Amino acid sequence: MNSTFKDLFSKQSLEYQKYRPSYPPELFKYLASLAPEHQVAIDLGTGNGQAALALTSYFQKVIAIDPSEKQIALAEPHERIEYRVGPGESLQISDHSVDLITIAQAFHWFKHDLFFQEAHRVLKDQGILAIWVYNLCQVTPQIDAVIFDFYDRLLGPYWEPERRLLEENFKSIHFPLTELQSRHFSMTLSWTLEQMIGYLGTWSALQSYRKKEGSDPLPELQRHLGPLWNPDETKVVHWQIHPRIFRNS
Repeated sequence: MNSTFKDLFSKQSLEYQKYRPSYPPELFKYLASLAPEHQVAIDLGTGNGQAALALTSYFQKVIAIDPSEKQIALAEPHERIEYRVGPGESLQISDHSVDLITIAQAFHWFKHDLFFQEAHRVLKDQGILAIWVYNLCQVTPQIDAVIFDFYDRLLGPYWEPERRLLEENFKSIHFPLTELQSRHFSMTLSWTLEQMIGYLGTWSALQSYRKKEGSDPLPELQRHLGPLWNPDETKVVHWQIHPRIFRNS
């Protein structure tokens, strides 16, 4: 295990499993079309295995790795998935044996130089590394403004510094692989206000706020959103996904 692992998600593992949005099937079909073969894919920072499960439609074997034991314990079993607890920078995987590495909403936590060495080692020639992020969701301009204020003004000091890498889509990091032009994708769900509050409750900065301040700001946020979102009403929630895709050569 990585002794410097910041475990910001184990405490809310059940909520993470219940409320985190699923990635669109079109994304995985696209990534599979780029891979040199379809024998082995690795999903790093797999959490509860959302991306790993989707990869089973295209790859004979998926190795899903996360440093959080609680997240792995809640992952859905599948005959073609091997779940492991461990870091993404030290992979117990044979040289040049992997067709695709995916990292969804987790690359900002990695030790990047160490990871790139491992990625180059385990990927086949022409193998693919795909990382992607999504930032704040969009509902309506009024609701978006309230959620952004919560994200930036209230929780801003409680986000880990690595979050800035995600916000900039890793533009300040040098990737020693060949970057490919990529499509953008989106996630769209119909949610109640209760589901939105559950999703916001998975944010790592909220856990830090609760721990430091000894209080929970979510009920107050829900009161602010109440006039804009009837509790019995579902609204369309939208996220943009911005993949960055690289080829090992």
